[in-house]
Amino acid sequence: MLEGKTPNSALLAQLQQQQQENAGRARGKVAAEALQQLLSKDQVPAVVEALVLKYVALTQDELEEWSSDPEGYIRSIEVESGPDADTPRPVGVGLLLCMLERGGDEVAQALINLTARLQAAGEANSEVVLMREACYRCIGEGYSHVASIVPFSTWYQTELSQLLRSRLPAFLGQEGAGNVDIIAAVLQVCSVTLD
Repeated sequence: MLEGKTPNSALLAQLQQQQQENAGRARGKVAAEALQQLLSKDQVPAVVEALVLKYVALTQDELEEWSSDPEGYIRSIEVESGPDADTPRPVGVGLLLCMLERGGDEVAQALINLTARLQAAGEANSEVVLMREACYRCIGEGYSHVASIVPFSTWYQTELSQLLRSRLPAFLGQEGAGNVDIIAAVLQVCSVTLD
């Protein structure tokens, strides 16, 4: 017998530990079921869209910060993207990457379909362009998961390159405006990182 413990107290401690382990397994099972529901065919497109558009897309405030202080904005993005960041964008990207890892082609296809839908919308307004940029960012982050669906070199040559190059004169102020278009600036930053 253990010193200071009666057989009943040892048995009670063992039962409490077993109850805690069972409760942990039950919570794990609930979490696994929730994840499976999250990755169901019916839910995946809506979840991917919510993650990309609500957590990854740049905001108007960020565009204003980019316009007024580009270097400060880049510094804040670097801090936000650090390994210890717990801000919405890296968390959203991280969750999307986990979904791509666990959900496979259905999640990847949902991301590609969202991107195609936004590409078809053209450049109707800055919100559409920002949402499309967020899709491009997510495709870049999860490239290893979408590479089988989207051959990057073909996609870049047929779509991205043309879009970026067509906006370059406006970005450089060669169309008479003289002002740097903020949307063109965002696209140009993407171009630099892609080339």
